[in-house]
Amino acid sequence: MSFIDDYFLNPMGHYYTLLGVLVYAIIFVIAIYLVYKYILKRFRIAIDYIFILSLVPFIIFGGMTRALRDAEVYKGFLFVSPGIYVTIFFITLISLAFSILLQRKFKIPYWKTMIAIGTALVLLDAGLVALVGIQNWSALYIYPAFFALWAIVFLALHKFYPQYMSNINALALFSQMMDASQSFIGVAFFGYYQQMPIVSVATSFTGAWIIFPIKLLLVFALLWTLDRYSDNIEMNNWIKLAIIILGMPMGARGMSRVAMSV
Repeated sequence: MSFIDDYFLNPMGHYYTLLGVLVYAIIFVIAIYLVYKYILKRFRIAIDYIFILSLVPFIIFGGMTRALRDAEVYKGFLFVSPGIYVTIFFITLISLAFSILLQRKFKIPYWKTMIAIGTALVLLDAGLVALVGIQNWSALYIYPAFFALWAIVFLALHKFYPQYMSNINALALFSQMMDASQSFIGVAFFGYYQQMPIVSVATSFTGAWIIFPIKLLLVFALLWTLDRYSDNIEMNNWIKLAIIILGMPMGARGMSRVAMSV
């Protein structure tokens, strides 16, 4: 039990261990495959750009919920990593099932219901953030400014070079730049520190700016490899969704945390 406590239980919500990161990454990859094969395929849901967009509010909700756990609004194992991924997964899955039911009964496109539910959840968390109190108003323009800059970059690349930058690839890269931005801003301007051990070591030698080129190169290489060597478009998109899930919530969490000064 000491081994499990030291590497998995005690670090929850405070820091990451290298072994913990590796184990969680393996579990995440397996879960992604099982959901794709036994849930989405069974319900005949196309893993396309519309599907991914319908999940974006839930992804943002996950990041804001994690920040509210940092502020002790939400409490318990289900609201810290990795438990929060399970919590958000089931909330999203139930919402998707309800949306599919409405589509079958009333011909309402499932993605419209998903966006409505997800947006309501985001607004709920935004209200809770306001209730806790905005202590650092500068976060509400510094973070969006960085996010908007990256959005413009990838939208422009998609518009002028769609053969190299699909809409899903642009969204995946943007989500990871949200994560990189929140890390950079938190470390460089607000006195936060990196919880990921590998990234922490890299930034200690070069400064927080190194996060941007590292993420850009690694994520772009992965996306290029998927597009170049795999013909399974839906599976590729599912992996790209995983990339989005690993980036976008961190951006929302970072902005919310700094705004609440927690």
